[in-house]
Amino acid sequence: MTIKYVCLNLGIMLNLSNCEICGRKEAQNVISIEGARMTACRECSLHGKIVQRLHEDISHKETSSYGNTQPEEIESIIEGFGKIIHKKREELRLYIAVIAEKINEKESYLENIERGNIKPTISVARKIEKELGIKIIEKTREEITPSIQQNKNSKELTLAEFVVFEKDKKTGKK
Repeated sequence: MTIKYVCLNLGIMLNLSNCEICGRKEAQNVISIEGARMTACRECSLHGKIVQRLHEDISHKETSSYGNTQPEEIESIIEGFGKIIHKKREELRLYIAVIAEKINEKESYLENIERGNIKPTISVARKIEKELGIKIIEKTREEITPSIQQNKNSKELTLAEFVVFEKDKKTGKK
């Protein structure tokens, strides 16, 4: 069995086959959580900022003579989106209930977005942007290099396995 890897601009090699948070074999994105970059499945990607989207077959993308692919633009929600939404809503003296009704979303969902507890989907973010006249979606360029193959003789730990390992190490369990 082989593992696919991607090389980010910072020279970091990431495993593309497994989610490094929950261990599922469906890693779809490279995300950043407090500066750490890791591969994540769709569900775990909600916990961080998506840096790159991983495609089903990276090795078949067109590459230049230097091995770099054509960069693609992806949209992501900016950091501090909740504070921006809250500030603008307060400036406009609008209640969350009014905005929720206008954009056809639940009030509790918008409250959680405004608090920063939940990152909105791109479609909801667009509705919020339009309603409040703000900008919370940024376009970034992603670059994916062709994958390389490596034997899976050495098993890599997922984030969850590492946490359990460290916890067991502290308590003296083996």
